[in-house]
Parts: sequence; C-alpha cells; structure tokens
Amino acid sequence: MASPTVCQHLFSIVDDTTQQPLGFVQVVIARLLSEPDGDDANGSSSRTSWGFQSWVGWLQGPRSAYRRRMVKMATVLERGKHVATASTTNGGGEDNKVAMFDFRWPMGGMFLWVEVKIKNHPLAVSVDLRRLMRDLWIKCIRPPYLVLTVTGDDFAETEAVKTGRGYKFLRFCLAAIEEDLLEEKPASFVPAYRDFWSIRRKEDVERIIKEEEAYQVTTS
Repeated sequence: MASPTVCQHLFSIVDDTTQQPLGFVQVVIARLLSEPDGDDANGSSSRTSWGFQSWVGWLQGPRSAYRRRMVKMATVLERGKHVATASTTNGGGEDNKVAMFDFRWPMGGMFLWVEVKIKNHPLAVSVDLRRLMRDLWIKCIRPPYLVLTVTGDDFAETEAVKTGRGYKFLRFCLAAIEEDLLEEKPASFVPAYRDFWSIRRKEDVERIIKEEEAYQVTTS
C-alpha cells in the first residue's frame, strides 16, 4: 500500500490532467442549470443561465440529430447483414443466407456496435478467428472501401472478455462523419465484408496482413 502522501500527490496529478476537461464541463453545465440570479432593480427576474427546461430543450436537438443519423446507418446495415451462400432446389430456388454480422438498433448515443459473425466465415475452421477479424478490419480501411471502425477489444474490461468475445465487435460512430456520407460508408462496409467473405484460400488471408506490414514499412 502506498502512503497517504503519495496517494494525495497522485490524485492531484490525475485531477489536473485526465479529469481537467471533465471538471470544466461540469462547471459549465452547473452554470447552465443554475437558478435565476434574482430580481434586478426593477423587480424583474434576471436570468443569465438556461435553467433546466432550456437545457432539456437543447438536448432534444442533438438527440433528434443522432437518431436521424442512426436510422440512416442502421437501415443500410440491416439490409446487408446476410450473404447468399448457395441456391436450394426446393421452394423456388431461393438462396441460403448466412449472417455476416448483426447488431441492435441503438436507443440513443452516437455509436452503433456491430457483432461480426466471424465463425460463419468459410475459413473459420482453418484460420484463427482473431486473425480473420484483423484481416477484415484491414480490408475495410483500404480503397475502395475506406471504412474506419474501432475494434471491440479496445474496450474489453478484462483479458478474458477481449480474447473470448470482445474482438468480434466493431464500433461505428454516427457523429464523426458528414450526414450525407452516413449511407455511403455503411454501404461500403457491406461489400467489403462480402469481398472478404469470398476468400476461400488461406494464402489470400495471409497476404492481406503481409501487404499491410509492407505498407507500414514503406511509410514509416
């Protein structure tokens, strides 16, 4: 156990660095939500802050914008969740469909989490699943797709979660993109995955990583 003096110094350092932006925001919000300053010389109420109702009214604006963005992105992803694998001979010859990914429509916020059904990939039995996820991520960030997501293992609470399930997730951000591109980028993710899904040879998967490593060497 560290001494109380060491703990206090560490707390002061953290409070002045990582907590500083949060503290500033808390001060601003507290001021916005504060009550009127009181009556002026004429007896009328003098308000220099929004108050709670105005704050709620302002929040409804970003909430509506995020929801509109979420619906655009989720609609595109919903349509492309499955990939046709083979035609059946019964019932009119409809295609068999396998899930490439799945997600829940967010209730709020600026993020949409996609769970990649990497076990359904044709090479899942011969290639490590974490390796496949890494290759898929690289495939997405390259031309012509240019879709950048955040991998779920970056948010895993423990190593067990990271290696057991966290690596299967990709996080899309609704806010860090122009609204007119919100349909284009998710639409690019779908063909990127389908292109990746079409890979049947282990050598082709390994080449993706090798090409990325070679690119990093040439640009470093």
